[in-house]
Amino acid sequence: MTDKNDSSFRSLSMKAFTLVELLVVIVILTLLVAIVAPSINSAVELAKQTECRGKMVSLYKAAAAYASSHRGDVPIVHRGVSYGTIGELTTSG
Repeated sequence: MTDKNDSSFRSLSMKAFTLVELLVVIVILTLLVAIVAPSINSAVELAKQTECRGKMVSLYKAAAAYASSHRGDVPIVHRGVSYGTIGELTTSG
């Protein structure tokens, strides 16, 4: 009877992971994350730069379109407050 219990215990223990094996897996995963994290951060930074560049191009195109239909004047806006155009500022003073 002890042989039967002993063999079922052995088969159960062979299916389970040991603490050392789990720690090794955790260390390997941690190292992989540490290796990949900087490249993810640089990719995020590159995406932000690309988005900013696209917005700047759009602003330039909008200002150029405005200037082409308003005697070459470019609108002056600071923090959402419009101060007129460059032509208005130079001719008024």
